[in-house]
Amino acid sequence: MPEQKLKELSFCFENLECYTVPAEYIESFSLVGLHENLSYHGGNSVLRMSCVKEALVMLKPEADTHAVSSFLEETTKGLFDRLWLYDDCVGIDITYTDGTKQEIYVPWEDGENEYKNKLQQTFFQNNKLLNGFGCFCVYLGKKKRLLKLFLEE
Repeated sequence: MPEQKLKELSFCFENLECYTVPAEYIESFSLVGLHENLSYHGGNSVLRMSCVKEALVMLKPEADTHAVSSFLEETTKGLFDRLWLYDDCVGIDITYTDGTKQEIYVPWEDGENEYKNKLQQTFFQNNKLLNGFGCFCVYLGKKKRLLKLFLEE
């Protein structure tokens, strides 16, 4: 697959809300175990879903004030509050500068109720790999290989 330039990344939530972050406010991201699931439940349609086993997104501090919510009414929460307070991310959409888009579902396991993803973790991180700058991090997954790879000092 040829290299593509990132335009923006969107976090998609259980309530259908999305927050979109322009590329310049994304420090890095890694999606591991990307695969496609197919399902058929009668009728004529086959549902194709791109999924990952693990996702780690590291956002620059400015992402909080430059992310835009898809909800029409004005939101009082910034992206970081949205991710910190509600563990309900269901997907990550990646949009490239050529206009193409990938919709990717992230790992989900019901937490205290069916609206909370217990596989979502959010935290702030200072890391020597990032020249000492702090990032707001979102991790989704079970095995935590990405956390060990990127965040251990």
